[in-house]
Formats: sequence, structure tokens, C-alpha cells
Amino acid sequence: MKKFEKILQYMAFLALFSTLCFGASFEETLKETLKKSAKQDVKIIKIQNLTSTPDVKLVLIAVGDMQIPIFASKDGKVVIGVSNVFFADKSEDMGAVSNLIKQTDTSSKPDNATLETFFKKIAKDEYIILHSPNKNVKKITYIVSDPNCPSCQKELQGVEKRLVDSDVYMLIVGFVGQDSPLKASMIRDRLLDAKDNKQKLSVLREVYTPHSKVPTNYLNIDTKDTMKINQKVVDAGIKSVPFIYESKK
Repeated sequence: MKKFEKILQYMAFLALFSTLCFGASFEETLKETLKKSAKQDVKIIKIQNLTSTPDVKLVLIAVGDMQIPIFASKDGKVVIGVSNVFFADKSEDMGAVSNLIKQTDTSSKPDNATLETFFKKIAKDEYIILHSPNKNVKKITYIVSDPNCPSCQKELQGVEKRLVDSDVYMLIVGFVGQDSPLKASMIRDRLLDAKDNKQKLSVLREVYTPHSKVPTNYLNIDTKDTMKINQKVVDAGIKSVPFIYESKK
């Protein structure tokens, strides 16, 4: 009987040890995956299992002052940006995702009057401006965006939908990685002579491609313009990307 009890205790210990090891392995692997993309250390704030599937975890990460919700595969090797387009057969999962999006989007979010003043005061040459094919649109969609942010990359993929009824003013920042300021300044430099949306989107999508590298001829580009924009964004109380604000023309 005592031998049987010892076997049970040993099995319980192995189960606990395996669980702890798996948890540590997931977090370490995820940090390494994120570090390769962001080129800097990423803090994992919260990990939440989804009841709808054991293969995906909902994770809140912090990169500098920015908090970003992501989905991560159970092995920590695949990361997907969180968006409002999320469906699951368990309502608690949908609620968890919705709450996390609200938490990162509205935490200390400035009021509309403050945002209106902020975006109007930014010089036009600091934006990447995409014009709607509809010349009569009466709306501007402002998007604060970082080339290394997975959710920003996803937002850019569908920007044509926004252009149906709005001009889009992109304010490119450099928060989510060591090379983000380089990429942001490079984008503005490369688009100085761009005349239309096609040219602008071609460059944007090239740089916004996951794991894209900064070409050697841009490794020493002056990033003062981006650092100034970063500070303006922080001073305005914007703490997450992509940050989207719609305004009348």
C-alpha cells in the first residue's frame, strides 16, 4: 500500500514538474520569438488560455511604454496580432479578447477634443497621406502606426476598405523594436517624391512585412524626425498602436 502511495506521489510530482516546465518553455520561446521581430526585450504581462482551443493563447505584452494584445501558438513560435474580427464558440473567449482590446485601446485614452487638436496640429509633411479615390469624402482617418507592430501590419493590409469613404493620414512611429525608428524615418525618406497611393502602399507594405530588414544604406539614417513624433504621441496620451481616430474634414 505504501509503495502504491509513493508511486502516486511520484506521478503527481512528474505531472506538476511537466506543467511547470511547459509553462516556462512557452514563455521563454514566446519571448525569443518576439525578440527576433522586435529586436529588443519584450515583457509578458498576462497569459490567458482560450477555452475554445488549447492550441492558441491570448497574451498581453509590453514593449517600452506600449501594451499590445497578441495571439500566440501553444509552443510560442507563432504570433498573430489581435483584432476586433474574432469569433469563437465560447462566449468567454470572445469577451476576454474584447476586454483586452478595450484595455489597450482606452487605457488613459485622451478625449476627442484633445485628439482633434493633436492630429490637426501635426504638420502635413509628417503624415503619410493616402487619398480616397472618392474626391467627395468628408472624413479623415488618422492612424498612429509602427512598422514592427503585428496589429499595425494587419491594419495596413486592409487599408483600402478605409479609403472607400475616407482619406487616411498615417503617423508612423518607432516604438516596437530597436529598428522601428529607422524604419519609420526610412519610410518618410523613401516617400518624399511618391505621387500616388500605389507608390506609397508599395513602400509601406514592403517595410511592414514581418521580419523585414533595414537596408544597409539606411542603417545610419537620422531618426530625429521619428523621435520627435514619438514624443508628441506620448505627450498626447496615446499608449497603444495601431491607434485610430476618425475626424470630419
